[in-house]
Amino acid sequence: MNSRKRSLLSIILAILTVALMILPITVIGSSAEGVVTVKFAVASGTTEVASITAASGSTITLPTASAPDGETFVGWSATELKETVTTKPTVYAAGSSYTANANVTLYATYSKTEASNTATIITDVSTLAIGDQIIIAAKDYNVAMSTEQKSNNRGETAIEKNESKLTITDATQIITVEAGTQSGTYAFNVGGKYLYASSTSNNYLKSGDKRDNASFYIDISQEGEATVIAYTAYGTSNVGWIKYNSTSKLFSCY
Repeated sequence: MNSRKRSLLSIILAILTVALMILPITVIGSSAEGVVTVKFAVASGTTEVASITAASGSTITLPTASAPDGETFVGWSATELKETVTTKPTVYAAGSSYTANANVTLYATYSKTEASNTATIITDVSTLAIGDQIIIAAKDYNVAMSTEQKSNNRGETAIEKNESKLTITDATQIITVEAGTQSGTYAFNVGGKYLYASSTSNNYLKSGDKRDNASFYIDISQEGEATVIAYTAYGTSNVGWIKYNSTSKLFSCY
């Protein structure tokens, strides 16, 4: 193995520590004969969100919601958060599409704002959900992808590791996970733009519109080593694997 190959190192994905809040709710909206109604339950003391009435089977766009002080609105869940809930519910982000097949109440979910500087290494990709916030870090170095978008790649920033916990800073790129353009893929939202493999032959990682080369397959080992490959590179010799380059101190596609 030459020095060039040795400098390309594995990455890990870490999900930001999120505490879903169990709060009193206010439910508004009513059903009407012949249509379905989507009601929105929000935390007491926050602005109410109007229900949406639509034809059964139609698609609606989910609204946003305000959050209590010290919390951040995450999205909507069909599961009411109670002390008895032991598994993480599916959360639908504001602005996403939702098919209204029946009368339903969606519950606002929130995270503690102050917990956003801690992330936990993901060891099972099935626990990754749309709307989750993650970071991309080097497996064998105390660095993560930074907010700095260089001409053709992403910079690094220092983090602290303590077993499965990572402590990050404001310079760490927070990524919101969305559905990719192809089945089984994920898109990485970095502040309204999406990370993408911008070349099939050059080692480029840029940010722009959501597209096929901004849609990634993810596989994660039990040790936390993540394989992240662009849809356009899967099963080919094309460039598209997100890796950390320890020589150039950057994250890019290879």
